[in-house]
Amino acid sequence: MLEALQYLPVELTEIHRLGLHASGSGLSSGGLPRRCSNKVYSTTLAGQPDPYGLGAIPPIPTYIPVDGPDSSHPLKLFSAKSRARAHSILANQPGLAKVDPQDVWMHPEDATARGIVDGQRVRVFNQRGATVLPVKVTSRVVPGAVSILEGAWYAPDETGTDQAGCGNVLTLDRPSPSGSQTYNTCLVEVEPLASV
Repeated sequence: MLEALQYLPVELTEIHRLGLHASGSGLSSGGLPRRCSNKVYSTTLAGQPDPYGLGAIPPIPTYIPVDGPDSSHPLKLFSAKSRARAHSILANQPGLAKVDPQDVWMHPEDATARGIVDGQRVRVFNQRGATVLPVKVTSRVVPGAVSILEGAWYAPDETGTDQAGCGNVLTLDRPSPSGSQTYNTCLVEVEPLASV
């Protein structure tokens, strides 16, 4: 299986500080930039920008936005680690779920603007999917952002809406151009559910 993986070799001689002249001024004795704040340029990526067929990788480290501003999904979703499980391992243990409940944290300003109260069940959604879980209204998350613990098991109802707080239904399933884990911006909206 490891034979199937291909790594892009980057030689130290192929990494250059932008704006350097052939004399190499500004480089350490090992040929690397002296200060971390300098931009690093890869001649390997410049010559072969799409080595894995997943999209071009800029030769200079670059932020590539995924979700742009969206008035219908104005909240940024963050997925925090649980104190009660390792990713999804032990997510099916009711005793551990009491230690760190699966809920969505929301700032009081955002909750008030949506008519949401602490403990209420809410629907968190975007164009990719939806999940239902209780809300914890707290100032421990900044306005404009919500946080759901990662690792909840997907439990869809008959409409496909997750009922267990699985944040993966909201995220974009797209790797970075290098094929590694990607941390993309994920925009959502939250609405209160009617009491039953």
